[in-house]
Amino acid sequence: MIMHLGTKRNAVGRHKRAVVAYVLAVSVAILSVAGLLTLLGFNPLRSLETILLTSVRTSFGLRETIKKFIPLLLTTYAFAIPLKLRIYNIGGLGQMRIGGIAAIIVTFEFAALPAVLLIPLTLVLCIVAAGGYGAVCGVLYNRYETNPIISTTMLNFVSHYLLLSVTTSQRYGDIDSGHPMSELVPASGTLPGIGQFPTVTLLVTVLVVVSVFVLMKRSALGYQIEATGHNPHASQTYGMNTKRLVVVVLFLGGACAGLAGTLQVIGIQGRLIEGFAITSGAEYGTFGILTALLSGGSPIGVVFASLFMAVLLVGADAMQRTIQVPVEIVFLMQTLMVVIIVTIRKRMGVIQSDG
Repeated sequence: MIMHLGTKRNAVGRHKRAVVAYVLAVSVAILSVAGLLTLLGFNPLRSLETILLTSVRTSFGLRETIKKFIPLLLTTYAFAIPLKLRIYNIGGLGQMRIGGIAAIIVTFEFAALPAVLLIPLTLVLCIVAAGGYGAVCGVLYNRYETNPIISTTMLNFVSHYLLLSVTTSQRYGDIDSGHPMSELVPASGTLPGIGQFPTVTLLVTVLVVVSVFVLMKRSALGYQIEATGHNPHASQTYGMNTKRLVVVVLFLGGACAGLAGTLQVIGIQGRLIEGFAITSGAEYGTFGILTALLSGGSPIGVVFASLFMAVLLVGADAMQRTIQVPVEIVFLMQTLMVVIIVTIRKRMGVIQSDG
């Protein structure tokens, strides 16, 4: 009983320190950006108001926030899940592209199927394709000790050329568009929504959030991943197959990123476009890494961090349109938050949020 109470107090203490770290990091980042805006001659209050409130002022702002939130959340999981095993998956961008490529191929090749069959088939095959794309790096690591940072990064380039090949092909590409993009997704392969709001796409994302939480916090596999991440030598001693876990976490990370690409194609944009994995001038894969570091890899913390980042991105676009403040100012704020919070966590002993 005494040990249980002590463990509970330690957990509460870690959560309190984590909250303090987040609040302090966001506050320092906002104050730093406000000071920079003042030096550049902009109104800092109006700028920050635009950044933080655009998402809730109009239905358009809310809709755009959700559209950015969905792929950002999934690419954040792509980095956060392998991070539990101390594996750095830099390939979220490439895995997202593979998901989008697979979505176009499946929906075009099986367009004769009814939506009730085609949509689940597309989701499953795209998840498997992108997950396998990530798992290859796990196999390379186990067999040849190839650093996943290198292999996942290099596969980003491979995915880029595959994307160009598909979007400029006679079979799938819209040749007359003047930009590398596919034809529109067949109607039977498109996820429905309410008006322009991606309702079903959001529901699929919620299901992923629940699944990731159950997997990481309520399953034996999640326990093995956590235990191996904390002490791989002890895990091997107790019979855990650490090599298999490396492949599993990279498969799961790739699957999440691939699902982001799939939902972007069949649920949001309606086609595969050469720059579909980029938002506000930066890649979703890069934003996913920043967001995972900001949240500490917590399955639930990732949701709130991704939503906050999406709010900032929508606000950044609005700020650039309305008061001509460069969108890079928001990128600076996001970077500052990550650097500050990682530093504070280290100083305060908050290594990772338990979520």
